[in-house]
Amino acid sequence: MKLWLVIAAGVGLSTQAVAEALKSVTPRGNPARWVLAEDLAGIGAPKGVTGFDLTIARSGAPVSCQITTASASRELDRRVCAALLQRARFGAARDASGSSVPGVWSDRVVWEPQGAGENYYKKPPPNLVLGSAAIGPGGREERVDLVGVVGPDGTLESCEIFKAPKRSLAAAEACPAISATKRIKVIRDENGMPTRGIRSITVLFVPEGEKQ
Repeated sequence: MKLWLVIAAGVGLSTQAVAEALKSVTPRGNPARWVLAEDLAGIGAPKGVTGFDLTIARSGAPVSCQITTASASRELDRRVCAALLQRARFGAARDASGSSVPGVWSDRVVWEPQGAGENYYKKPPPNLVLGSAAIGPGGREERVDLVGVVGPDGTLESCEIFKAPKRSLAAAEACPAISATKRIKVIRDENGMPTRGIRSITVLFVPEGEKQ
């Protein structure tokens, strides 16, 4: 049995971070050990993908797990969340003043019941794909990772670049583009109520006119 625990891009993985004021949640320990084969024993479903938002309290402990991409098995999704709530631990997110605030770890588990070997990481798809005139026809795609403060109503209150290609042509467009889409997921606390917190967001820029 093989599990891929897919790390959300821009969550404390780069030493070339641009943002200094905002800090997203950072995993403590090895995330590959948070969901184990024995947690999913006896599930008869074929290969499945479970996407989730894990809300992290100011203490660094996960307090809720919301399924964002359901697999073909509700039991698989339930067990993934149960394992994460039991084992996952984080360094808390921090706002511009340095105060700890709720944050979100967005990720997914790919379950292969016939697979073999150790769990491993695989970069997930971006949250948003946009065309950019700055790149120009035939230009290279640019993946830009952001850290943003999301209000209880889903409004992007502030945004900073966490990681971008050197000499990026489109990075300056990322925060305004995310703010304009109004497609940011609300962060919810342990009671399911909307709360202010920090979320990592990835934008993939492609040459304008390409399929998005």
